[in-house]
Amino acid sequence: MKDEKNKIKYDADGNVLSPASNSKERPASLDSKRGILDEKNPDDFE
Repeated sequence: MKDEKNKIKYDADGNVLSPASNSKERPASLDSKRGILDEKNPDDFE
């Protein structure tokens, strides 16, 4: 668990998640279902 911050994260589709994605309040699984269109503006697909 101590290496968690350094590990490469993947979403359900096997796409690499950026560190910013891991800090979002909503689960990454929701992002992977929608497709991360623009991480800077997550509200665009609300």
